Amino acid sequence: MTATLIEQPFAAIWGILGMLCLVTWPLFRSRRTMLLVQLGIGVGFGVHYALLGAWTGALMNALSAIQVLAAIPIERRPKYRWIYYAIIPAIALASAYTWNGSPSVFAALAMLCLTIGRMQSNVLRLRILLLAAVPFWFTHDILVGSLPAVVADMATFATGAAMLLRDLPPPWRARLLQCVSPPLVTPGRSAGSIMRAGPA
Repeated sequence: MTATLIEQPFAAIWGILGMLCLVTWPLFRSRRTMLLVQLGIGVGFGVHYALLGAWTGALMNALSAIQVLAAIPIERRPKYRWIYYAIIPAIALASAYTWNGSPSVFAALAMLCLTIGRMQSNVLRLRILLLAAVPFWFTHDILVGSLPAVVADMATFATGAAMLLRDLPPPWRARLLQCVSPPLVTPGRSAGSIMRAGPA
């Protein structure tokens, strides 16, 4: 993957542009700003993938840019929602037309998550579904050898998860933290005794 940066510097520049947008979009609170930054993702990675010959990824990002343009006014003008429904079969057609095995599958799955996510007017649901697309893009980017995209995927998953945790309602956040945190062992009691006896 590092060889790509040297052999195709123009592709690398567009990939870095997409990477910067991908890493920073979760940091914004406004739905409109998040979507505008995501427009940069579609343009940057669309050109990047095309220069690498990853045509399914390139077309998915072109569709993504179209979605973002439709998503911006969707809160006030729900009639634009038809564009999302039209893009769902377009994902399948674009994948079939540029079929390249596993990379095409993962790019299409990522785009499906993005499509459903951007149909949401609720910021929390938007964050959850956009975050769900990241593992699919990560796998795609490993397969096509895109270092900027792989770095961006890892960074955006970390920042996206942190911002999602911040936006969760307090009871949900407390329950989630309780699930992922190890149980506290009070002095004089072993972990085994807590498991056997239950909570004090």
